[in-house]
Amino acid sequence: MNRFRLAISPSELNFPATVTSGMMFRWEFNGESWKGYDGGDWYEVSIAGDQFEIRSNADESAFRRLFRLDTSTSEMVDRIVLLCPALADIRHHRNIRLLAPGDATEATIGFLCSANNTLHRIVPMVRILASYGGGQFPNFAEVAAIPEGDLQAQGFGYRARTIPRAASQILDRGGEEWLDQLKRMPYSFVHQSLMEIDGIGPKLADCIALFALHHTEAVPIDTHVWQQLQPRLRPDWNGMKMTDKKGKDLAEHLRNLCGGDAAWVQQWLFFHGLTQGPARGMVKSCS
Repeated sequence: MNRFRLAISPSELNFPATVTSGMMFRWEFNGESWKGYDGGDWYEVSIAGDQFEIRSNADESAFRRLFRLDTSTSEMVDRIVLLCPALADIRHHRNIRLLAPGDATEATIGFLCSANNTLHRIVPMVRILASYGGGQFPNFAEVAAIPEGDLQAQGFGYRARTIPRAASQILDRGGEEWLDQLKRMPYSFVHQSLMEIDGIGPKLADCIALFALHHTEAVPIDTHVWQQLQPRLRPDWNGMKMTDKKGKDLAEHLRNLCGGDAAWVQQWLFFHGLTQGPARGMVKSCS
């Protein structure tokens, strides 16, 4: 076991909000400390002001990678807002850090649970699947072998069929090695490759590309993100409903503006939507 301490300003990391805002699904607070898992790695984090005391079977470098602590969000926000003043609200949330899970298998399976689902239902599903791993998160072969009836009995609904089937198709392509190869491929190729798996649509492909494979050009578009981005980037669409094509165009617009910072903007505006509600009456846009 490793034990290390870090000094991290609350302006740089809002830890509770970061680990509970839908980027990972196995973090919980026990009243004194936070306990979380990333595949076979576990972390126990106690926080007092800006002092973090961490116990883990992983080392400090793994923790820093997971929370992208070497990325300056202040510099990033300044750069983005200079390009697009209508995105200025992201300043309020720059301490929500974009997580980079080290276990691509868990991140992929976790987001397979998220299809047409809510966070309070995704979390127990991921924990149930974790129990099939014998001490660490199960690999694709183990998930593919879970009987549909077992998951049906535990409330997975149609996902009792789709999750093992997707795991089997990923396994046919090479499993963990295939995902590792996708990390080094261009984002557009990765997105298309993921959508060839049954049950993975555009948004889910973006979630997996981002959190499992670390492609920060990915912009998962849901209702919350649409309500934040559309008035800022495409005010000419005011009053129009979100469609797959409009969501794709909106994500591409943000990518053209922000490049590899696009996913950070998406996450900050997602959180802004959860806490502040839809953007309304934007005077300036980045159209």
